[in-house]
Amino acid sequence: MLQSPARRVASATLTVAHVDPALVVGAYGPVHLCVYRDALTSEGLEVANGHHRALMARFPRTFVLGAAQSNLPLPPSEVRQRGAELIDENQAHVEAAAMVLQGTGFWASAVRSVMTASFALARQPYPSRAFATGAEAAAWLTSFAAGAALDPVGVAEALAAMERT
Repeated sequence: MLQSPARRVASATLTVAHVDPALVVGAYGPVHLCVYRDALTSEGLEVANGHHRALMARFPRTFVLGAAQSNLPLPPSEVRQRGAELIDENQAHVEAAAMVLQGTGFWASAVRSVMTASFALARQPYPSRAFATGAEAAAWLTSFAAGAALDPVGVAEALAAMERT
């Protein structure tokens, strides 16, 4: 179990908003959580975005934290294009985004590096990174001003609970 820094306050609760075989969507305070179990579809993207917009109505700044199971195929081009549109539409409300791609060894590390580089090349309008674990991603997200009150352990545990849902 991770140790929570004393200066952090775990004031958020996990809310699971959507569960289907391919996608789990929820929130932990201002953190929009998505767990991808299968290739993302247009319908799944719109479900996730609807939840994120509801979260943006409650919080002036949000975070996006996703976890993808290994070896998922890339979404179809129309889903990727719509995802890019949503990044532009939602950018004023997003503080940072993190994607957890679990796995060890060279291949998993290379995939995370390529993903982080692609975020930079795509000129994401907010900081975006790929991580090996939810704990690493949560520590990074809570280092931003809008996440200072969030407990990184709580964020990581919320993502882990979503993965078990």
